[in-house]
Amino acid sequence: MVTNYLKRQFSASVNGRPVGVSATASPGTTIHTAVTGNVHMDEVYLYLTNNSVSAVSATIEQGGFSGFNNLTLSIPPLSGSVLALPGIPMNGGLDISIFASASGSINATGFINRYEVL
Repeated sequence: MVTNYLKRQFSASVNGRPVGVSATASPGTTIHTAVTGNVHMDEVYLYLTNNSVSAVSATIEQGGFSGFNNLTLSIPPLSGSVLALPGIPMNGGLDISIFASASGSINATGFINRYEVL
């Protein structure tokens, strides 16, 4: 049962602004650190934008650096916001990090819904 709900910006975002992805290898640029413990849950909505003229591969590291924790997407050139994580629940202080095939091409935006779970 959910008893409390808050919409929040990513922990790496300054006043809700996009987070630029500069990393081109693991570990990636940290976008958000999920709430610690297991009483609360962060529901993550992540959008990626490619501002370059070529497609860019973006790898999202969800709480770890090994293959089964990763999701790799091809982001089209000059794209608007592409939904990358559609409300994935996370907690335990896990990091969401991103690295891309071209530094400075990808911006990450989005939000989390933080729930208290009883």
